[in-house]
Amino acid sequence: MPSPRWPSCLGMANSVSMFMHCPTKTPSRPVTELYIHAGVKYIRFMVDQYIKDEPMDDLNKGLFAFAAYNAGLGRLRQLIRATEKRGLAPNVWFNNVELVAAEKIGRETVTYVSNIYEYYIAYKLTQRNT
Repeated sequence: MPSPRWPSCLGMANSVSMFMHCPTKTPSRPVTELYIHAGVKYIRFMVDQYIKDEPMDDLNKGLFAFAAYNAGLGRLRQLIRATEKRGLAPNVWFNNVELVAAEKIGRETVTYVSNIYEYYIAYKLTQRNT
């Protein structure tokens, strides 16, 4: 979420994310939690508004929502079309749209989605072991 209060809190492509935490700039934990809650609500909105009726499993819906959040919905739609033109599965992120994304827009979105997926797997494993 762009903010004139935190102009130095930028991502690799000079983007500012509502999930981004800038410890030297953030005044308090409750403000950070507000950004996290806002980010989660926005991801839910993306799924409900644009992705929920797509022919893909729930995991891919989530991955595509995070990709759209990071790269933009219009850009993601371009990547999906390019993936389909190559004969790859346009509704599967890993080893399909992810490959086209890496080639067309670079590794930032691919890394972003992969990192979230790794955290998700780690969380699921901790829940299974408790």
